[in-house]
Amino acid sequence: MMKYLLYLMAFFLVGCTDYDYRISRMPCRTLSYNQLPKEVQRKLVDFSCHLIEEKNRMLLCDNNDSNKYQTEEIPFIVGIDYIKLIDTSNNLVYRIEQGTPLPYIIYKDKLYLADDYNIYMKYKSVKYFEYELK
Repeated sequence: MMKYLLYLMAFFLVGCTDYDYRISRMPCRTLSYNQLPKEVQRKLVDFSCHLIEEKNRMLLCDNNDSNKYQTEEIPFIVGIDYIKLIDTSNNLVYRIEQGTPLPYIIYKDKLYLADDYNIYMKYKSVKYFEYELK
């Protein structure tokens, strides 16, 4: 009986995810600042843009992406469990783990995440992870 209960719990936990992809499990490339697309580099230099876009956790580098992506915080008891990055045009949801450095940089259906929290002060020396959004 206990064996069946464990199977049922495992099925419930695996089957009840509200996201399609977990960013931390997707393949990525590691890039330096100089390897980023020029438009992404320009947005990182423009500090005032960070202050505006950080409300949504995203730094959108292409006007075509501005209505395509949105974020949603998923609560867990007393805090945030993870962030959903929602691709509204393809109906896909990506899970970004809580504690991932901001901003989430999106440019032409690619997600760039920094490996350091202090991106504003030293964005040129930070490494970036590039993920291909499906």
